[in-house]
Amino acid sequence: MMPKISACVIVRNEEANLPQWLRCVKSLADEWIVVDTGSVDNTVNIAIEAGAKVYTFSWCNDFSAAKNYALSQASGEWIVFLDADEYFRPNDIPRIKAKIKKMHHDKMLAGFICKLINIDKDRHNAIIDSVYQIRIFRNKPFLRFRGKIHEGLFNPTEKNLKMEYFPEITIYHTGYSYSIIRKKTERNLQLILEEISNRGERPVDYFYLMDCYYGLGDYEKTIYYARKALEENIDIMGVKGHIHERLISALIMQKYPWEDILSVINSAMERYPMAAEFPFLAGIYLFDHKRYVEAEMWLMKGWDIFNKEKADTSVKFMTNHTEAMVPRICLYIGRLLHMQNEYTKELEYYLEGLKRNLYDEMLLGALISTTINLDMEDVIQVLNTMYNKEKDAEFLSKALYKTVRPQLAIFYGHGHNMTAADTYLFAGNIRAAAEQVLHESVCIEQLAIWLSCRLQIPAERESNVNILLSAKARNVYRWYDGEKEDKVNLTLKQLRMIDSIAELKSSLSDNRE
Repeated sequence: MMPKISACVIVRNEEANLPQWLRCVKSLADEWIVVDTGSVDNTVNIAIEAGAKVYTFSWCNDFSAAKNYALSQASGEWIVFLDADEYFRPNDIPRIKAKIKKMHHDKMLAGFICKLINIDKDRHNAIIDSVYQIRIFRNKPFLRFRGKIHEGLFNPTEKNLKMEYFPEITIYHTGYSYSIIRKKTERNLQLILEEISNRGERPVDYFYLMDCYYGLGDYEKTIYYARKALEENIDIMGVKGHIHERLISALIMQKYPWEDILSVINSAMERYPMAAEFPFLAGIYLFDHKRYVEAEMWLMKGWDIFNKEKADTSVKFMTNHTEAMVPRICLYIGRLLHMQNEYTKELEYYLEGLKRNLYDEMLLGALISTTINLDMEDVIQVLNTMYNKEKDAEFLSKALYKTVRPQLAIFYGHGHNMTAADTYLFAGNIRAAAEQVLHESVCIEQLAIWLSCRLQIPAERESNVNILLSAKARNVYRWYDGEKEDKVNLTLKQLRMIDSIAELKSSLSDNRE
């Protein structure tokens, strides 16, 4: 018999995310508990219309209190507690239900540890990093959240229960996307500082303060708290290695000497020898400082570890920044191979990087640069295997326009990010491009002349409108208002302007009458 499942969430102004959360849990859970903490948008109505059980909780700057209230309303034997900006993919839902049904009889099992991938929805769902979280657990009165911020599930009793890793499923989280992360980080920092003020500072606070200050770009404070966290040997389950990564990245951002950075990298590699991100960080730093021989050594060292890491099925519960770094690593290795005239291998790395992030403009540009000797039809055939011509039209038009073969932007994006003149030029019609440029410049100057005529502003050297005009246009304007010279010496553009001024003045005169 299938145990009853309750899906819980706490929300505030989540009208953008809640529909996806509801779609996810409706096929998974038997009841949907939505606890609202003060929404002023359409969040509550969306939940009610979807059939969720909606409750109100007065916000008290305590995430655990709100989540524990949600748990008190749940009647299921199992809880699925996702945030509003978290979801499972549809094909994971049957696996979750089957797992809960299979393991329900094991009374020593309290819940499941799941891999959570942070993705940036502002960058085509590019991976930021991955961590491990408990989101599926039994509905027991002794399993409750603790901590006003960065709350965790705790068992304060002496019951010897276990949490099992569930490798077949993944949670996706969009809450760290670029457009919203700063506001969320500012809120988190304020809550942490308030909690410290009330109860005093604890070693674990160094970890969260480090993370907040890094997100806000205060790298000196990041370095300070990262070092304090390492001194206290803070090692939080699910985010191992994160402190070293933040410390190294902050040292790089603050332009610390290479010797200081290398010392931390070596320390991190000694502690986490199978983490590719640390040699990758070394390689990136050295490449950016044009130390290419050393960069290649570190990048390839990291690449070897990365491939071994993929083959290793053991779980280390580390924060994994590697996947997010791979596109840039592939770009740098490809450029190093280009310097060595290894063009075939160079292409392979660009393709490998684009497999992980199709929307990396620099990688796509590097890929296109390797095709300069290929026929356009062959390049299009390769791109068609990677992109959807209609869905990706906007991205391709923008990205390809910046490459060595901007003509591709016309084919994929219909040139809508290009000027009309550029469209003609890249299509090979130079005469049409020149004519378009002439037309556009005449139109701009016609506007300036029209303004000066309409406002009766003389074409004086000090006139503000006069600044908008080209030298030729100013000569025409003065010619028209002054003594008429022979038109034989005027250019085609100047003659068009004279005709335009005549039409504009005639139109203005008619309007006044």
